[in-house]
Amino acid sequence: MSFLSPTAALSALTDPKAITEFAWQQRLALQERWNPGRGGRYWMQDHAALLDAVIKRLFSLSTERANRTDNEGIAIIATGGYGQRLLAPGSDLDVTFLSARDDDPDVLRIMFTLITDVLMSGLRVKVGYFYCTLADVAGGVLDHHRQTSFLDARLICGDGNLFARFDRIYAASLQTADFLFRKETEYHRRRARPEHALYSVEPDVKNGTGGLRDLQTASWMGRVRFHRPGEALWRDLVRRRVVTREDMKDFGEAREFLLTVRCGLHFAAGDRRDLLSRQRQEEVAARLGFREASDIPDIQGFMERYYSAAAGIARIADKVVTRCMESPIELGHETGLSSVRRRVSITDPRAAEGHPLWPFLALDYCQTHELELSVATEEAVQRYLARTPFAEEETHREAGRILLSLLARPGDAVATLHRMHKIGLLQALLPEFDRCMTLMPYDPSHVHTIGEHSLNVLGNILELRDRVRDTDPLLGRYRAVLKTLEEPLPLYLAALLHDIGKQWPHDRSGTRRPHEETGAERVPEIGARLNASRDVIADTEFLVRQHLLLAATSRLRDLGHTDTIREVARLVGDVERLRMLYLLTWADTRAVGPGVLTEMNARLLTELFERTEAFLEAQHRSGSEAEAAETARLNAFRERLQRQLARDSAAIGPEAIREHVQAMPAAYLLNTPPEAMSKHLAMIARLREGTESVVLDLRTTSPENGQTEITVVTWDAPALLAKLTGVLVAWEVPLHRAQVFTRETGQERIAIDTLLVDHHGRPLSTDRRAAVDRAIREVLSGQQTVADLLARRRKTFTMIQTIRSLRVDDTASADYTVLDVETPDETGVVYRLAALMTGFGWNIHAARVTAWGGSARCAFYLTDAAGKVLPALQTEAHLRDSLPLA
Repeated sequence: MSFLSPTAALSALTDPKAITEFAWQQRLALQERWNPGRGGRYWMQDHAALLDAVIKRLFSLSTERANRTDNEGIAIIATGGYGQRLLAPGSDLDVTFLSARDDDPDVLRIMFTLITDVLMSGLRVKVGYFYCTLADVAGGVLDHHRQTSFLDARLICGDGNLFARFDRIYAASLQTADFLFRKETEYHRRRARPEHALYSVEPDVKNGTGGLRDLQTASWMGRVRFHRPGEALWRDLVRRRVVTREDMKDFGEAREFLLTVRCGLHFAAGDRRDLLSRQRQEEVAARLGFREASDIPDIQGFMERYYSAAAGIARIADKVVTRCMESPIELGHETGLSSVRRRVSITDPRAAEGHPLWPFLALDYCQTHELELSVATEEAVQRYLARTPFAEEETHREAGRILLSLLARPGDAVATLHRMHKIGLLQALLPEFDRCMTLMPYDPSHVHTIGEHSLNVLGNILELRDRVRDTDPLLGRYRAVLKTLEEPLPLYLAALLHDIGKQWPHDRSGTRRPHEETGAERVPEIGARLNASRDVIADTEFLVRQHLLLAATSRLRDLGHTDTIREVARLVGDVERLRMLYLLTWADTRAVGPGVLTEMNARLLTELFERTEAFLEAQHRSGSEAEAAETARLNAFRERLQRQLARDSAAIGPEAIREHVQAMPAAYLLNTPPEAMSKHLAMIARLREGTESVVLDLRTTSPENGQTEITVVTWDAPALLAKLTGVLVAWEVPLHRAQVFTRETGQERIAIDTLLVDHHGRPLSTDRRAAVDRAIREVLSGQQTVADLLARRRKTFTMIQTIRSLRVDDTASADYTVLDVETPDETGVVYRLAALMTGFGWNIHAARVTAWGGSARCAFYLTDAAGKVLPALQTEAHLRDSLPLA
């Protein structure tokens, strides 16, 4: 098949089908002319020339159909590999439609239709197209990918003057520093991927180490850094001693080989395939003439040649990339700042001083490009601060605006804040937070100062936002919530400010208040100084004020009660705030210290969030629909749980499972793992057999958390929790969490209590576990009393020393009165509280106990002896008379 001059032949064709057929035959002729000895680069250039001719003909047809006599104001541009005329058999065709006007000319609409018909549908070429105007190029709206592709732009057809203007505007708008730093980051991230290793047995010819992308990256960075195009760049690199003449020779030979390999690989695959897989290596080796004998491809020789070429490109690309970044790189236009060996330095003091807030420009470059400040620059900032630059309110507000923008933009904002603290900018701009950097926490579970803890909270949130690849799949649920936020800035700001109130034990009126209240009181003033909007200030104030709400509710309240969900929904108000509060709570708990964010805590928090979110969304329809949606959600959950338990607990009959799921309160179903429910069902079966009055299970939860879980299943009786906690006190076993539930089916009442304990930070030893097991059985079966056990163990207690807070609520539940008590985490505090309430004749139907940072927080669900709700005022008065309130 002959290969004709395409331009002359195409000029006589007007029918798109005829043009398609001609181009199809010419491509077949090109394939027949493939000669690996001539090299892949020449074949690619011929291929690009053919498609150039087709596009030129389609453009001339478009102008004719649009009744235009000229091509002024329109240019068709090749970019990327097509712009370099390196078009492999299966490569995409990257084409840009450039217009001088903001409207959409008829000729371009016609042109796009013809390209679709002829190239995409007819020739089956993948076309990547882009439409832009000169204003788009000048306005800086091009993303980094587009800027890179435009480096290799060339005019195919159309207005040459327009293309020249485009070229000048593009060159002037290209930010050298931004381009180089982004390309360097891409380069190293791509290289770090395991599948892109140099000596992979199935190398990626394009993206692997030493592949064509390395070649392109080195060329792009060298061109932008030294302002030389094409082959002139490599001669200039030799002159500058970036590479040697030998490097340049090796580089050229390796490039030719890889381009030839890519062509051979595309021919073998019949499509764009850049992975040199084992199944393709034999065919590509044969196509490139590597043979051991006349009919046996020399795969080993071919791969040795490939690795040699790739290693050469990798070595030379490393040289170019490294040396492009070593010499001073100007940061921005006339800022006076440059990057010198990845440190921001002042290279033109007069130009820097022309920017009143130049230190923030320096911090911006550090955050955006992962740079550091030079020592001289840090000293210059300190001299800058000595001149009181924030004396004027407007200057302070502008500096605050920049700080907020740094929080919101990608990059390590935590490192930026650390730099600001180190050089004194943070103290000048945000003194309330700066003081927190040295403020010791009163909560011993915290492992950092208040300020460092708050930075870690922010870091947890930014990890969700900025991490390129997930290492923890559990973070996915939080990342998904973060992506739904319309304006996340209040979340970032609240992460910084949520604990600032710990430096003020009293509000401005002198009244002692919790830190979330004193901190929220200061947010409006701080927000105004930082030039935050009213909405951002209002949302930040809410988050600071309520940052403990979800954690406390999820640990201490019965999530099965609709009243609990309704109250949280009332306090939060809308879904956007709920989502921010959920993320803040997770990030705050995670940042406290190792082991604080347990799997159980995370599960309870998520359950509260999801149920409240569903309630709020249903509430938009009507209050009754919200209640109905909540009920339907719980019923559906019960059905799913029954099916799962039936699958996992084959030895237990479906009727026993259904009875258990329907009888247990929602809080139990929502907060108990299915495997634990299966264990409870087996224990209930043993209890019902009548051979045991108390069924016990003591096991280590996991070696890493150092705790023992005690599960007690027995017939419900008064003072059960007091008896259990009394045994723990007698054997010096601290209680960390308690879940107390009662199963009621007809006249049958079975208690299912789970206690999480340890002994000196470790699981109970075999001997102590046996002693606790024996003591629980004896006390619950009536063989001995708690008082006798305590006396025998020589344990005596005075009244609880201090009650830090006490709240009684008879509206939180229709069936129970909720008592919420916070005390120091003293030995036996839960036992003494439970014994006190049992002495009053009250019934404890459920309890939540959590110990954290030296405090014990206890929530009891109570009724009187007749099972009726206790009046809040009388109950609180009774307790206040009996307990020492702080």
